[in-house]
Amino acid sequence: MSIQVFLLSILLIYGTSLGGFGVEGSHRGHKHYHRKNKHHLHSKFGIKKLFVFGDSYADTGNVPEMWTDKPYGTTFPGKPDGRYSDGHIFTDFVAEYLGLESPMPYMLREYNKKKLHYGMNFAFGGAGAFQTLFPRPNISTQVGYFEELINNELYTTYDLEKSLALVTLSGNDYSAFIARGGNYADLLVTFIPEVVNELARNLKRISKLGVKRIAVGSLPPLGCVPFITKPGGYMKCDELDNLGSDQHNLLLTDAVAKLNNESLSTDFGMLNLDSTFLTIFNHSGYPKENLKLATPYKPCCEGVGNYSCGDVDKNGKAMYTVCQNPKSAFFWDRVHPTQAGWRSIVAILKPLLKEISKFS
Repeated sequence: MSIQVFLLSILLIYGTSLGGFGVEGSHRGHKHYHRKNKHHLHSKFGIKKLFVFGDSYADTGNVPEMWTDKPYGTTFPGKPDGRYSDGHIFTDFVAEYLGLESPMPYMLREYNKKKLHYGMNFAFGGAGAFQTLFPRPNISTQVGYFEELINNELYTTYDLEKSLALVTLSGNDYSAFIARGGNYADLLVTFIPEVVNELARNLKRISKLGVKRIAVGSLPPLGCVPFITKPGGYMKCDELDNLGSDQHNLLLTDAVAKLNNESLSTDFGMLNLDSTFLTIFNHSGYPKENLKLATPYKPCCEGVGNYSCGDVDKNGKAMYTVCQNPKSAFFWDRVHPTQAGWRSIVAILKPLLKEISKFS
């Protein structure tokens, strides 16, 4: 499969609800991430609030289509609730590790203002550094939302100084670039640097707004997602498709290092999703509570034929199958990890999160 076909298809997965468009639903039914012993929550490392920017890997409820898109939310809360998974995702487990509740999605901020105490999630599924093929707020617009709330005095200087920003983008810019007629050579040489530079510019904006700790997610190995590994029986990654991820991550690592050298007040840290995914796939070095996968690239929720997870036919019949135990799968659908997958990822990333979160 060509990289052009892959990147175009990946956009369609990241940027849509995979079936279930145009269904109206009330946001009042949204359930946030709570630990069973809520009163035991306590912030770690001096972090009091979490602010989140990015796309579907971090979005917990900002895209309305995902509120009604079955079978998403099967594991938690038992029905769709805005997350691109069967349950909890990256944001939720980072918040838990910090001793916080998962922050309120920006689009739901008027429905439960008490939850604003834990920060806010500005991530939108399908978003990018620039505008993708979908009407999602890009990273600059998301930071603009954050700045507007600060200007309206929703968050104080003290709040920002004791907060962590989590920023993660997962490739929507690149699929949009190819879909608009760009070629792979220009993507590697010209467009990837543009995306990284725009991301770095917005990281600097977040810093100037007063956030003292910023964690930046790398691009995952896109050649390992089930959409790519399916033709080979979900047996191995496509190394050619991983080249773009490697180039992005190399430039992003350099950009983050430069920001650290320039900044006297903010610490920037990389969360290496690429190496973390590969560690899990290779069954090596991850904590004992993590997954043990016979086929790490096979998703739990698969479409029938050309359909995708969540798709229905014209009669409303579900055109997908769901595995009996999502806990046994790393991927939920053709792109996104399961709740168990995300738990495994954050378990590996805890030392990096601890390092970037603690105050000297």
